[in-house]
Amino acid sequence: MHYFDLFKKYNFDLTDYIKEQDIKFDYYQPVSLEMPELCSLKNWQSVIDDEWLSNYIVPRDSRLDKVSYNLYENPNMWWVILLVNDINNPFDWILSDEEIMELANVLSLSENIYPLRVYQNLLFDYYNVRRNIKIIKPEYLTNFIQALKNKAK
Repeated sequence: MHYFDLFKKYNFDLTDYIKEQDIKFDYYQPVSLEMPELCSLKNWQSVIDDEWLSNYIVPRDSRLDKVSYNLYENPNMWWVILLVNDINNPFDWILSDEEIMELANVLSLSENIYPLRVYQNLLFDYYNVRRNIKIIKPEYLTNFIQALKNKAK
């Protein structure tokens, strides 16, 4: 049994995301993602030693799986990043510059309260703040995962 089998699951359909990102998938690969409900992890902070944590600034236009790979040499450790930063939904990640521009355009056209440039500036400021995250230092990742497993027993 895997540690996350203990938690309620969300099922995300990735079909639109794969098309938008122009990701080439093998025909037989699933286009959905079943993800554990990370907010089910109560008091996970109690297993962390303060020295395990570090501040990290997410590079611009970095996808969550790429950040995970750059930090932990494993794109599947994205859930650690989300957990440590109290993010329950992987799609609630930092938008790319292009996505910010698109969102600003939509807001400008739909709300028509401020000029497009104001929406762009507000969104860039918002996501620049969100780029400052906490991470488990790579050398403590194994300790963190083992501590979570022990807590679940």
